[in-house]
Amino acid sequence: MQFKKEISPEEVYDKCFWCGKTIADLENTPVSAINFKTLPAWELSGLEPGIYVYSLDSQERDIMLGIPNPEEEASKDGFTFLAMICSEKCMREFNSAMEEEAGGGSPQ
Repeated sequence: MQFKKEISPEEVYDKCFWCGKTIADLENTPVSAINFKTLPAWELSGLEPGIYVYSLDSQERDIMLGIPNPEEEASKDGFTFLAMICSEKCMREFNSAMEEEAGGGSPQ
């Protein structure tokens, strides 16, 4: 598990954080947002709020994860990460991969 680099929100505002697909009609396409909490083994020190490329060791692939600002509702509710997902299929795959990455933990 490794955060590789921060990326500009403008680069990914219309992309699924799991599959990377461009969501052509973002205003009229249903998308889901996932908020989830980190586990103690995940090293987040030094990471500022933003969107990062994250390397999933368990999947041998990279995905995008957002770290919300402390003032945002997700942070106030104790969530550490967020992700925009384009479909139910991507949602299932994302949840499964994050559970595996977390060693059995669960995104919320």
